[in-house]
Amino acid sequence: MINEEEEKPPPKSLFYSDLGPLSAGDLESYIHKLESEIQRVRLGIEKKDTIKENATSVFKTRT
Repeated sequence: MINEEEEKPPPKSLFYSDLGPLSAGDLESYIHKLESEIQRVRLGIEKKDTIKENATSVFKTRT
């Protein structure tokens, strides 16, 4: 079951395999979209890392 906060990954069709037909402006726009997606994924990784670190600290054995 997918958590409501989680989004499905974008389908592969969002990525251009042939950049030839795109104008320079279209390519700049495409770069911006890709950079935004990279930032979104990095934030998701940070969130998961924080959750993992918190869980590890809760279940860490004390000596």
